Amino acid sequence: MRRNPHKGISQLEVLVALAVMGMIAVLLANALSFSRRQLERTLPLSAEAEYFMARDTLRRWAEGMPLKREPSPATPALHGTQSEVTFETLIHDGQFWGGVPTTVTLYMEEKQLVAKASGVASKQLEPMIRSLVLSPNAKNLSFSYYGRNNNEPNPAWYPSWESGSLLPVLIKIEWEQQGGQPVPPLTLRPAHYDLNRSISLSDVIPK
Repeated sequence: MRRNPHKGISQLEVLVALAVMGMIAVLLANALSFSRRQLERTLPLSAEAEYFMARDTLRRWAEGMPLKREPSPATPALHGTQSEVTFETLIHDGQFWGGVPTTVTLYMEEKQLVAKASGVASKQLEPMIRSLVLSPNAKNLSFSYYGRNNNEPNPAWYPSWESGSLLPVLIKIEWEQQGGQPVPPLTLRPAHYDLNRSISLSDVIPK
């Protein structure tokens, strides 16, 4: 049976159109809800990734410390307490010029664990400062140092460190989040690059 084109839209056609539009609305709502949940999961991960990258950068700064350095009573290679540590390193990252040492300080600033690097950007000795936020909302910051300090025969953990050109083997950084979430300790290995390069046959051949 042919439909009269002058009769307009039937009630059945209206109901079918409304049903299809309702199904489309439900599908769109589900898709938007899924996208919102995915975004809520992704945003915290993106923020955490920024802090993980900052900690990795700090590890490289510590590992780039020169192993051999002329001792200077005024500026020790590393000075560490339980609440703050300062060391000199060589940074070659396109921002700092590695021809002169860069001073790195780790400390708490407005409830944030911060690493601040102060050096130069080029041979013209243009000042360069870069700050890294290692953890937000931090508390109970504590540093400890492992190595042979003050000519002790055996390495041990110390609450502070200042031995001229002698560097600790490890620096352990511990803190807590303000909300009480556990945070794994961050471990630095000073002069790790130079230590790897300085291994010689005399170090590995039994005597």
